[in-house]
Amino acid sequence: MAGARKASKSRRMEKPTIKKLPKLPNGTRVTKRPLHRPAIPSPYTNSAQPKVVYVSASTPFLSAVKRVEKLLQRADKRLVQAATTRAKQNDPRGRKRRGGDHDEDEVLGIAEEVERLKNDGKRQRRQGKSGLGEEEANAAGEEILIKGTGKAIAKVLDLASWFQQRGDRYTVRLRTGSVGAVDDISAGDQADVAVPLAEDMDVDHVANGQEKKSAEGLEEQRENESQTLPETRIRQTSVLEVAIELK
Repeated sequence: MAGARKASKSRRMEKPTIKKLPKLPNGTRVTKRPLHRPAIPSPYTNSAQPKVVYVSASTPFLSAVKRVEKLLQRADKRLVQAATTRAKQNDPRGRKRRGGDHDEDEVLGIAEEVERLKNDGKRQRRQGKSGLGEEEANAAGEEILIKGTGKAIAKVLDLASWFQQRGDRYTVRLRTGSVGAVDDISAGDQADVAVPLAEDMDVDHVANGQEKKSAEGLEEQRENESQTLPETRIRQTSVLEVAIELK
């Protein structure tokens, strides 16, 4: 029994091995391409289309906050509209507005339906369901995503902290991951790394050990030149995703 526990614990502690990229020859020039990302959907679409705010290191902080808040307000408006429609459909008597207690009952029914739809949306996200119909997508609770990579991760953390401090209004969740980035590789100028040939050197002026180092450098240079440079390569970079939802 104890051995099984240790084995299960060791499996949990195992981390995925990250394969390092091979070392490029001296003088190689690497150009980073922009990250590929899907087209940004319209802010008026339903929750079937995730709303993502991409953040870079130069994105203004308050500008990103306002964009997230505006998307949350539109999502809440869609949720209330869907809850109002369902509350009227679920009314067994199908009564119309008559004022007084009838209006209060209608408001309470809409509020209950809003909470029910929010819980349904959370459950669907936990189960990883996708491909919802238009009516279900409009009714499901919606979260806004903030994404950043590399140097922008610090700004994403600042945004997450800003919304976390207002925990009475927002629910904040952090997710980490990685994304593939494409780099272009080209051969650079080798003049600055050239090593003189042994026969061109004045042996009389070579200090102890310098001739051996020169030979090793010459061998390394020839080995680098013999390697075939790939045109592109895929590099894994860290990404931080923050999911924000109205309570």
